[in-house]
Amino acid sequence: MEASRFHIRALYGSGFPLTPRLPVLDADGQIVGFTSGDRHASRDDPYIRFDVGTTQVFSVAGLQIEVREEVANLFDEFNAVGYRQLPTPDGSMALLPRGLGRRVYQGEVSVKF
Repeated sequence: MEASRFHIRALYGSGFPLTPRLPVLDADGQIVGFTSGDRHASRDDPYIRFDVGTTQVFSVAGLQIEVREEVANLFDEFNAVGYRQLPTPDGSMALLPRGLGRRVYQGEVSVKF
């Protein structure tokens, strides 16, 4: 084995600011539109992610082979990076979180000749 590396990556974000959208109701209480609330009035939960990986380099028959493996989001945290706001029957707004992928295993093999 010519080389071997191990890496740990920890990511933390304090939570992105969110400007809520508020429903506009008519005299009958029906939603007729939306208006923006106070700018950045809400803040999402913190973004936390922990990745680990390794890389090995070795030679076989004159070829240099590099093998890389990584587990991204090791603890399978759901990290919202945005929201879709949907009206509910009672006139309030429901937040549907959109996030990045959950735990992912990545593998890569490269050969230099």
